[in-house]
Amino acid sequence: MISVRKSEYFEFYQEDLSEQELLDKFYKWEYAYWSTPNVRKTEVSETKRNDEKKYIIWKINIKNMLENDNNDKISYLLYTVKNNKLISLNLSNNRDRKNQLTEIESIELLEKIQF
Repeated sequence: MISVRKSEYFEFYQEDLSEQELLDKFYKWEYAYWSTPNVRKTEVSETKRNDEKKYIIWKINIKNMLENDNNDKISYLLYTVKNNKLISLNLSNNRDRKNQLTEIESIELLEKIQF
């Protein structure tokens, strides 16, 4: 899944933020949502950060999803900022458990798509 959103629509937006600062706020905002106890138990972690190329890759593991046969659902997300737009690439590879991508393969694929 790919999402491109205007940064000025977000509550954390400030006109004087650099792209790196905007990226950090975007990531922290999403991280706070997913790591807060809610209906589902989730584990959230940052897996890679590249300040030079301005992206963050992180992982969400939603535990025991009923709609996923009570298995975990793991998604890897790459967040970046381009032209004041907040961009997220989401990779979920949970349907075919026999051919699931490893974490390293997932990260490499997101990086290839991004650059």
